[in-house]
Amino acid sequence: MDRGLVAALESAAVRSAVPARIVSELAEGTELPQEIERNAYFVASEALTNVAKHSNATMALVTVALRRTPESDESWLDVVITDDGRGGAESLDGHGLAGLRERLRGIGGSLEISSPSGGPTVISAHLPITTSIASSPAPTD
Repeated sequence: MDRGLVAALESAAVRSAVPARIVSELAEGTELPQEIERNAYFVASEALTNVAKHSNATMALVTVALRRTPESDESWLDVVITDDGRGGAESLDGHGLAGLRERLRGIGGSLEISSPSGGPTVISAHLPITTSIASSPAPTD
């Protein structure tokens, strides 16, 4: 990912069989650990593939954002994939979503799935930022 996570996700969206849009809530100049970028890209790409294969959706949205948990002072990268398909996505052993859940668990993250019958499906990946994030300095008054 020579140009960063958002550029890689935009490329995946262009290649997606279902029209997809990327929304980045990351501050300009945010740098993420490579392992986090790779895993976030994999999760989003796999989710977009699942949307095309299983959902009968007409659109997908991928949102990326940083979140800090004040109680523990931990930072998380949240990648949320939403589609307007028929819903009913499940995490079954040996299948795509279970594999994504295991991948994220391996790095200390988590995967949430909301997919009621009739849709929409929302897949939320939460990836821990284990090293300090280098970003542009905040503007001063």
